[in-house]
Amino acid sequence: MMIKDFTINLFVGLSYSKLRKIFYGYYGVLFFVNLIILFIITAYSRYGNWLRKDASFSTFGLFGVIEMDWLALLAVLFFDIMIGIIIVEIMLWRIKKVPISLGVLQ
Repeated sequence: MMIKDFTINLFVGLSYSKLRKIFYGYYGVLFFVNLIILFIITAYSRYGNWLRKDASFSTFGLFGVIEMDWLALLAVLFFDIMIGIIIVEIMLWRIKKVPISLGVLQ
């Protein structure tokens, strides 16, 4: 992370609340892409097992995913949100600890 760039932007008008929104937006998009990719992999796996007539994994539910998979995706979403909140708040806490004048001069 480039502290100098952030402190220069904070010095010229980027507030901590706008920076927090930027970070939350970035991690929100990142975790959404992660969830979509995980959903596609899960649905493709269920569909492949359904085509092969595999007895233990041949169930095929809504959008190709069964209830157990939906619960797993919901758990992933929950943990992604928790991790995102922790990461953003720690990053902002560390950025706030650096004085703006010290960050710009380094």
